[in-house]
Amino acid sequence: MGREDFEVNSRMMQIFNQYRIDQTSISYRCYGGIVYVEGMIRVEGSGTDGVKASVMDAIHNQIRGMKHVKRVKYDFVNMTHSVGGWIYTKTVKKEEGKTWQVGDKKEDKKEGGETTDKPSESS
Repeated sequence: MGREDFEVNSRMMQIFNQYRIDQTSISYRCYGGIVYVEGMIRVEGSGTDGVKASVMDAIHNQIRGMKHVKRVKYDFVNMTHSVGGWIYTKTVKKEEGKTWQVGDKKEDKKEGGETTDKPSESS
């Protein structure tokens, strides 16, 4: 890791602190000017998972605006970025080893014609 990467990592910690992001649920690093951020992003003490889209935009703009940053890659389990902006994709743990995500297809039928979300296998 070069000096520039170390400076970017230090500044990212300050940015996440500024927005009260829970740093125990994410990991971030800079390598060769490319920033990698992954995990579950959430605000400390909020009791909910996820961050407002406007906050994510502000965080992204500050990270991307750093002198030595060439690119930023995100891999969040509870948020994704698309053409329209940041989207909250809540993941709810239902059973050990299986999770449901908002938007999963309803494929399993219950008695009486009701449907339930089909869980996806955790990796």
